[in-house]
Amino acid sequence: MKIAVINNHGQYNHRIYRSLHYLKIPAELVPNTTPWKNLGKKIRWD
Repeated sequence: MKIAVINNHGQYNHRIYRSLHYLKIPAELVPNTTPWKNLGKKIRWD
């Protein structure tokens, strides 16, 4: 499972992503303009 981190163009989004990366947890930064339909194609929902 990959965690989607919504990018609202702030430092905190990148801190969350970097922390997940250090913990070897799959994550992806996605723009805040990404429609929910397209987000479902990138991220597996469990």
